[in-house]
Amino acid sequence: MEKIYMQYAETFSSISSLEFQLSEKRRALEEIREELMSDKDGGFGIELSAHAFTNIANRLSDLASENPIIHKAVMNIERPERCLLWPSNMKSFIIGMIANARYKNEFKIEKSKNTDDGQEYHYEIEIKSWGTTRHSLYFIGIVEGVTIKTGYFNWFDKNRSR
Repeated sequence: MEKIYMQYAETFSSISSLEFQLSEKRRALEEIREELMSDKDGGFGIELSAHAFTNIANRLSDLASENPIIHKAVMNIERPERCLLWPSNMKSFIIGMIANARYKNEFKIEKSKNTDDGQEYHYEIEIKSWGTTRHSLYFIGIVEGVTIKTGYFNWFDKNRSR
């Protein structure tokens, strides 16, 4: 029993250490978030609207049933904790794509449809690993301020102009 008790103590200590590291990461994330929110230009999607969340989740589910490559990525049978239908994983996936496009300056700025002086950032991001020989799959995201207002996936025929 003493050996099991030592395992308990070591595991408890390990969890305490991980919780501290997690709280430090959350604090750092909140500082970064505040900095992004203070940017006057905006276009940094750090939150998903309920509309965007629902659209993206429903479409990911549909895409997973249409294509085995997408199914493997979305459902992630080998690592279920990484399934893209889990809310935090989906949000991380979408924010990661938008952040990468933003970093590469791959977006268009248009006048906001909701506010007189606002701007919307339109992102069209090809997901190359999910495409087929005939079709490309794109994620289209619209960001206003710090909110991803909407997001959806569209197939485009590679042989036709968009």
